[in-house]
Amino acid sequence: MSAHKQLPSADSVSSNVADAAIARLSATPWAAALIKDAKWTVTGTPSRVLKATGEDALFAETLSTDRTIRTFLTLRPTEAASDEWAFEEIVTLVEIGEGLNGYAHIIHGGIAATLLDEVSGVLLQLNMAARTERMRRLQPSSSHVYSSYFTACRLHHTPSSQTVEADVTRT
Repeated sequence: MSAHKQLPSADSVSSNVADAAIARLSATPWAAALIKDAKWTVTGTPSRVLKATGEDALFAETLSTDRTIRTFLTLRPTEAASDEWAFEEIVTLVEIGEGLNGYAHIIHGGIAATLLDEVSGVLLQLNMAARTERMRRLQPSSSHVYSSYFTACRLHHTPSSQTVEADVTRT
């Protein structure tokens, strides 16, 4: 990538990507119900936007095709859980293609683990952003350590739409 290449802003890309993802996923009844559920708010997924440094190329380019991850939409709770840890869970709707097969019509286990890792990272990013915003308004409170745990993974058929969920536990 040229150092002089101008990339669109992350906010404009995220908005366009989210609108397209909502339109595409709304064709699936269970996904449409989640998107419309007042418990959830659509939020940006930073890793789906390529940075000028090349950061996030895996999810923004390599895994962003009709044969890989066609659609990736993150939902966070509408209401913050607490001042200290705003979001204890997120749901990410993904539409996966047959280019992610390990076995015929089954997502590769390494890709499934990569999705779990990515969604856990998005949860942490959202919380760090919320905490940073809160700290701008208030003095920092005592710090705590949080752990992110993956939920059980099962084989998913390709192509298909799936949810990937992450939650946190205070330790």
